[in-house]
Amino acid sequence: MISRIDSHSTNAQVSGSCCYIRSSLLPSTNNSNDDSLVYTTSSRMSIDEAGGSTSISLFILSSSLYCSIYVSPLCQLNTLMEALEFVVSHTYMHITIAGDFNVDFTKESIKKMTLLQFMNNRNMTTTLPNTIQSTTSQNTLIDNIFSTMPVLDSGRYISLTSYHSPLWAKFM
Repeated sequence: MISRIDSHSTNAQVSGSCCYIRSSLLPSTNNSNDDSLVYTTSSRMSIDEAGGSTSISLFILSSSLYCSIYVSPLCQLNTLMEALEFVVSHTYMHITIAGDFNVDFTKESIKKMTLLQFMNNRNMTTTLPNTIQSTTSQNTLIDNIFSTMPVLDSGRYISLTSYHSPLWAKFM
């Protein structure tokens, strides 16, 4: 199952997001009367006056929300926070937000502090082990996974087709 949003702008900018959910997590048709197995998808893109943007795609499945986010490098803090407020405005028991935040989590900044405070206020923590110091070929840590769920394992794998190292997490 896929929830996605694409940019149709004639201006060649990186934007858009996509959230994939393994089909084994989706409800089977045999249990169609079970309301806890109902799922919803939603997507949203915001562009600010500085030319920055956020793109989010999400699933709500069995009271858990899974969100993929892309935040462009020029995105203003208020645009990022509006997108995150939209995400948490949905009804959920557990939440996971993963993606490219374009905030270097290894350096101090107002954007990093505000983002981490937002996550902390919602009992969300990073799922990444301390051994991950970089997720890009420029040695920055701008990708992350935040969740309220207990983590069984998480990490990254090396990609030969991207400037970023894809991240993964397994939850209990």
